[in-house]
Amino acid sequence: MTTAASGLPPAGAESRARAARAVHSVVHEGRRLEAVLAGEGEHERALVHELVSTTIRYCPALERLWAAVRSDPADGDDPRLRSLGLVGLAQILHTRIPDHAAVSATVEASRLLGCGRAAPVLNAVLRRVLRERHDLDGRLNTDPVIRYAHPAWWIARLQEDWPGEWERLLLDGLERAPMTLRVNLRRTTVAECRTALEEQGLEVRPTRFAPFGLTLASPRPATSLPVYARGWASIQDEAAQLAVPLLAPAPGDRILDACCAPGNKLAQILETAPSGCRVLGLDVNARRLDHTRRELGRLGHTAFELRQADASQPGALPEDERFDRILLDVPCTASGTVRRHPDVKVHRRPEDITVRAELARRLLENLWGRLEAEGRLLFTSCSVFREETDRVIRAFLHARAGEATLLDPAVPWGHHDPSGVHVLTGEEGMDGFFYAVLLKKPRPAQPRSFPIALAAGTLVADTREIGDDTPRPFP
Repeated sequence: MTTAASGLPPAGAESRARAARAVHSVVHEGRRLEAVLAGEGEHERALVHELVSTTIRYCPALERLWAAVRSDPADGDDPRLRSLGLVGLAQILHTRIPDHAAVSATVEASRLLGCGRAAPVLNAVLRRVLRERHDLDGRLNTDPVIRYAHPAWWIARLQEDWPGEWERLLLDGLERAPMTLRVNLRRTTVAECRTALEEQGLEVRPTRFAPFGLTLASPRPATSLPVYARGWASIQDEAAQLAVPLLAPAPGDRILDACCAPGNKLAQILETAPSGCRVLGLDVNARRLDHTRRELGRLGHTAFELRQADASQPGALPEDERFDRILLDVPCTASGTVRRHPDVKVHRRPEDITVRAELARRLLENLWGRLEAEGRLLFTSCSVFREETDRVIRAFLHARAGEATLLDPAVPWGHHDPSGVHVLTGEEGMDGFFYAVLLKKPRPAQPRSFPIALAAGTLVADTREIGDDTPRPFP
């Protein structure tokens, strides 16, 4: 199947081989999709990126389909061949690449990968899918994994956690996330940044809820944007931009970002905090902390301190160090970012939820002791699994009854639960996210020697973020 005149493979075979290698790195070696794509060369880069991203986005369904249409499962299922087969199926089912080009280039790529002896198997599988496409749609779409392209355990979790929303969550999770910028108010204004983008010929619209966000109609590399090079903007989903305003610091507050890498929320704190605030960023990972330092430098921020430490451990901070505001953006499964990072469906396992929920509990307990009385701790997570979010908060509030109060931020977005606010994947174009604003009550005064009649109290919402000082009962 080589070109007769030159002896070269047909056009596109090399791109399919590169895509298969990248898919193999993600699926079988556990590498992050973003890192794998960043290492791709310039030749046919856009095509390779599209093939790899599409394959990983639909990977659970493609793997199930590959297994279902194999005529002989014992014919030597080389992982390289399987990865290439997934790339071939993705082209046929989820791209506009002509079928004949997809099949011929993919089959020839098997020779470039060193598994050419299995080329007839690959050819047979792809052509069978072409012949039986409509029949397969009817028979295999009864399989939820094929229909929704998420792992079976993930589907079951969403059905349990979000019984009225689970199907929309899964379908929205297959969409591509928009590219949203957060404007750096220390260097420019939203209007000026938007004008600069439009002068570049880009279509831009303001975000609906985040006051400093702009969304591009068509995603593009950040390095192609002059506003990025100037430090005028950062790449950050709108849901993530909504977190920092909930801290509502006062002038002079001591602020801790306890898991600060890669630095987006820390930068937003520096861009929006009132005068005199002292800001500390903490992270356990030295490499990610170096990235944070470079990112803050790109944005022109200097008034901050960074330390490497594990905030889940009691000795992470000096014993006498206290904070008025703490942001705890917990490590999680990142299930709410599945549109942006589809490889989380490949890398995550059910037990990861429990492990990360336990880590979140340790972080919350340890940092609570570092919060001043009447201080505020903002707990956030980009997971849509309740075990990692509101169940952590409910357990904490139960254990700290009388000491911790949950505030209602009274924002016009999200699902308000008694344990926090959820944004579900895809809602208003945003990633999935969770927010819980906790207030530390002051220590009770020493009892008086004479009785005092106390009226029954009503928990009221905190409404300072939206400029309304009228107390409101928590729903």
